This record gives sequence, C-alpha cells and structure tokens, in this order.
Amino acid sequence: MRPIIPTIAAATLLTFALPVQSEPQEGSTIEVAPRMSADQWAQSVSKSLNGQLRQIEIDQYHSVPEAIIQIRFEIADGVPVNVRMVEPSGMKWLDRATLHSVAQMRGLPDMPASLEGWTVRANIISAKDSRTAQRMMRGMQHSAATQMASAESTREIVLTAGG
Repeated sequence: MRPIIPTIAAATLLTFALPVQSEPQEGSTIEVAPRMSADQWAQSVSKSLNGQLRQIEIDQYHSVPEAIIQIRFEIADGVPVNVRMVEPSGMKWLDRATLHSVAQMRGLPDMPASLEGWTVRANIISAKDSRTAQRMMRGMQHSAATQMASAESTREIVLTAGG
C-alpha cells in the first residue's frame, strides 16, 4: 500500500483578528492567553486535516486519483461533528476514506468567538503530483470570489487542502 501524500495549500477566505476583553477582579491575577485570529485558526485546522489525509493509503488496485472533494462539518469540543459530503469525487473508496479522515481529527482548537456556529467547508484536492495539484488549485481559485460571497452569507469558512 502507498500513502497519499497531499500538499497543503491552506487558504481561508476570511481573515480578521478578535479583540480580547476582560475585567479584573480585586486581588486576582489576570492571565491573558492570546486568542487565535480566524486566519490562524483556519491554518491550524488545515494542518490537522492535511495530517489526517496523509494517512489515506492506496492499495494495489487503485491509483492516486485526480479529484476534488468537498466536505462540510462543524466543530464541537475539538472534534468534527455532522461531517457530510457536499461534492463527491465519484470514487466511493476515496470519498469514504476522506470522510473518515475528517471525522478522525482530534484536538482541534476552539473556533474564534467571531466564527462560533459557523460551518467549515473543506475543499480537498487529490492529485498524482504537485504540478497537477497546482493546476487544480488554480481552477478552484477561479471560483473563489463566488465561494467567498456564498460563504459569508451562509456563515461558512472555507479551507482548501490539496495533494
């Protein structure tokens, strides 16, 4: 069996920082933990997703397919929930393996307060080599403006992983 080794191209279409506010209590010590911006959060989740996707193995009966798969999910208590296929690849074994990879992510950071309740859409590129992945990525970027407008109106953050 050969592992698929995707290259990550983390791309979020939403970037903004969150303010930290706190009110001190008399005699208390204040510890301020830096909050992740939406961009930092997206990069962290993309990195976790990439790690899971690297574990997909191709057996002797399959070759690395050229496909784009879209999956949506929410995050609760550091794990993906309500994981569902939006746009399948057309290859059942790859779709199942990708859904399983997303569902197996653990220890994800809490969403920034400004993104709480948002859905994550992962656009996952499967390609034989980095050149093909880059070509497919350029094709996806062509529709990025439409996805961004749609994402903002549906409260969805878009991540792209490829390989």
